[in-house]
Amino acid sequence: MRKIKEVLRLRYELKLDQRQVAGSCSIVVSTVPGTVAAHQPSVRKPGFEISSAVAVTDDGRSLLEQAEAAGLTPQSGCRMGICHTCTRRKTSGAVKNLITGAVSMADGEDVQICVTAPVGDVALAL
Repeated sequence: MRKIKEVLRLRYELKLDQRQVAGSCSIVVSTVPGTVAAHQPSVRKPGFEISSAVAVTDDGRSLLEQAEAAGLTPQSGCRMGICHTCTRRKTSGAVKNLITGAVSMADGEDVQICVTAPVGDVALAL
C-alpha cells in the first residue's frame, strides 16, 4: 500500500513521468500506468453515508462546494483558508490544497474543506 501511495504521490504531486516514477520506486515501468489507472478517480456522483460522512469525487471543486451542492450545510466562514472555521476530519483518500498545491494522502487528518479539493475519492466526517 505504501508503494502505491508513493507512485501516486510522485505522479500527481511531483508530476514525474512513468519512467521517473518507476526508477524512484524500483518497479518496472510497465506497472506504473496500471497502478495509476487503478487508483484514478471513479466517475460517480458523490454519495453520503448515514454517519454524517460525505464521500466526494475529484471534479475540480472544493470539498465545501461539493458538500453544499449535495444539500449539506457544513460550517464555513471566509472561504479562503484563513479562519479555519471549515476544518473537518478527512477519514480516507487524497486531497490537494488549492492554495499551496500540496497533496496529502494521510487518513484521519484535519483539512480546511474550503481550500481543499479531492484527488480521487475522499471521505469526510462532517
